[in-house]
Amino acid sequence: MPNKNHPVSHRRLGYVEHIYRSGAEFGAFVAVRIVRVSGPLTVDVLQASLQDAQNEIALLRASMTGSGELQVATTADLPLSIVGRRSPEQWKEMAIAALLQRFPDGSLLWRAWFLESADGQNHEVLLAFHHSISDGSAITWLVNRLLEKCQARLKGQAVQHAAQPLPPAADKRLPGLGITRAIQFAWHHVIKMFQRGDRAIQQLVDSPHVPADDRTTSIRFLKLSADSTNGLLTTVKREQATVEGTLMAAMLRASLKVVGTTTKPFTCFTSINLRPVCQVDPDLFGCFVYWAETLQPVRPDSNFWDLARETSVAIRRSKQKRGLPPPALFKTVSGRVLHGIVNNRAMGRTNAVGVSNLGRIDLLDDFSPLQINEMYSLAAQQAIGNAVHLISGSVYDRIMATLMFTSPISKAVADTFVENFQAELTAACEL
Repeated sequence: MPNKNHPVSHRRLGYVEHIYRSGAEFGAFVAVRIVRVSGPLTVDVLQASLQDAQNEIALLRASMTGSGELQVATTADLPLSIVGRRSPEQWKEMAIAALLQRFPDGSLLWRAWFLESADGQNHEVLLAFHHSISDGSAITWLVNRLLEKCQARLKGQAVQHAAQPLPPAADKRLPGLGITRAIQFAWHHVIKMFQRGDRAIQQLVDSPHVPADDRTTSIRFLKLSADSTNGLLTTVKREQATVEGTLMAAMLRASLKVVGTTTKPFTCFTSINLRPVCQVDPDLFGCFVYWAETLQPVRPDSNFWDLARETSVAIRRSKQKRGLPPPALFKTVSGRVLHGIVNNRAMGRTNAVGVSNLGRIDLLDDFSPLQINEMYSLAAQQAIGNAVHLISGSVYDRIMATLMFTSPISKAVADTFVENFQAELTAACEL
């Protein structure tokens, strides 16, 4: 626990942080990164490297107070759990469990687990974060920094140190939005209210009327080979689509195969990285991710790449129209809005499918004697989220992704969806 009597710094929560704090009360907005690593990584080396990172990065020593402040302690206990690796699939179970652990006021905003194998060569490192201090860019940067420190210790070299102070709130960095943007955002949500229920999500789930506390998330992990990834990216470029639009097209066609023909549009969720808009250093911790939605009709006879292009354009337009958070006055109603989403009987946001494409995850090429084999990202969405949510990233020229299914989607439907999704991407790679 942070030492609250001797904070090194503190500030009021920004309104974006307030939104994530409100969501965390319902068990939402937990980000998990899984790093599968081989090589002579030991508990002592990992503990020392994680302690270095926590000492350097203010937000890894931070907690949220009941009075609405972010407070950073001078020192804090390392939230690392050491677990003996009993089976090759154990990390999957632990990753799902990590999504369900909340971050109450007063606790640190991150946790770590080390699954140490008996042979001393194959391990998993799991990192979980309160969403207010994480996004894809910053977590990847932390993984790089952490593994560099491990590498230096294993080679007997000097370990580099660089402090990162407590950053100002994200909303302090956003450009002025103006009344026009606020009206657009508000009108978008008014339209959503009137359209509620008339969406294809109702056909993806066994029963949409499940209380938030009874919803769960089941995960499927996917990996494309380097050849398949290269073939897909090459074809995406040739067909003048985007990777995000292409992944969404595969999600939509997989959905259609599950529900059969439908005249209702699928509500699509896409994430937006606000760091370029804010002109913020991508290495800086603090969440700069927002989201946008599109309504996408899908015909059984639609050509895959026509749909990919349509979806790419729709996503781009949605980001341009509603790509920034609302003005700070929405802070006053964010808790009420989230409570309404959670208690919406039709599964929270009522998004049928969602895609969060992290793009190329730029790890350093050489961490020898350690080697990164796989890396995946997860997000807790069951209280507020989509029926099916994909998080993907390209690691060492291979696409690695997770498909997250919010109950009450059955295991049989989830398995069928994964088969259909993989078949769509495989067929697209072969064109």
